[in-house]
Amino acid sequence: MKKKTLFSLRSPYREQLEVIGYRFGSGRKALAIVGAMRGNEVQQMYVCSRMVQALKKLESEGKIAEDCEIMVIPCINYYSMNIGKRFWAMDNTDINRMFPGYNLGETTQRIADGVFSQLQGYEYGIQLASFYQPGIFLPHVKLMDTGFTDANIMKDFGLQFGIIRKPQTDWRTILNDFVQEEIADYSFSPPDRRFDDSPFFLPDLNEKEDMLEDILFMIDTSASVSDDMVAAAYSEVKGAIDQFDGKLKGWLGFFDAGIIGPKPFESFEDLKKIKPAGGGGTDFQIIFDYVSRFMSDRPPACIIILTDGIAPFPHEREANGIPVLWLLCSEDITPPWGKVARISVP
Repeated sequence: MKKKTLFSLRSPYREQLEVIGYRFGSGRKALAIVGAMRGNEVQQMYVCSRMVQALKKLESEGKIAEDCEIMVIPCINYYSMNIGKRFWAMDNTDINRMFPGYNLGETTQRIADGVFSQLQGYEYGIQLASFYQPGIFLPHVKLMDTGFTDANIMKDFGLQFGIIRKPQTDWRTILNDFVQEEIADYSFSPPDRRFDDSPFFLPDLNEKEDMLEDILFMIDTSASVSDDMVAAAYSEVKGAIDQFDGKLKGWLGFFDAGIIGPKPFESFEDLKKIKPAGGGGTDFQIIFDYVSRFMSDRPPACIIILTDGIAPFPHEREANGIPVLWLLCSEDITPPWGKVARISVP
């Protein structure tokens, strides 16, 4: 076993924060296991400590496979753990929402960047996450159908239950209806020459290209949004791409109290390169400010906002006439304007 400081951060008030990793074996980076990222995840830290003990014993007996390195990080957020506070003690941000991080950003962004950079290159990763609601749960493994999923991996955990969560939304129906009602603008469509003798210009509705373009997806990654909610939202975007079979193009971005600039995508391969970040408060207004400031030359055909809805809603005029679809993971909140669809997160 090799004990290594993966990231350190000086504090003016107390001892230096050090994120410690325990490395077993050598060679190919096979597996990284991350425990507590939040200050109330005591169980996750305990499980990792037991893993460290077990792996130390296996390594001393020569039972770790050759050319195989395993990294275990029991805890990232010691400061909050010491006082029993779920989020970062100083500014109440969620380290788990800050990945992949930013080395010149806020404190939790720098912590996320430091840890993430140390975990690059590992073939598999396991996060011992906490659920966003209290309760008693059967031990299980959950994989989101995001395109990275291999269902057989779940069997290796030896647990009785494994869940693959698939997208819930019939995006073809929702977006087709949404386009017909809100987006379709026939003023630029060429007239249908079959009706040349008509006193009216009728748009040519020959659907040679059933393509949906310039759709802006924005995912809420604020502190009130759980890991499962973010994963479900990401899975829904993937589901939309799958259901339109390569005929959906647009941008994907993330927001909390700030915004992660939307990145273009034309396929799921593009989507896999777009990484979420966030963890602060929630501000819907910044989405429309961003569109107005940075996308005025090519505004989106519509904006789809995936959120828990826990924030003040801006006035409809802020959308500047762009149709908005709110995809909510809550039954308790209804936006005062725009179209609404809902998904459930167990």
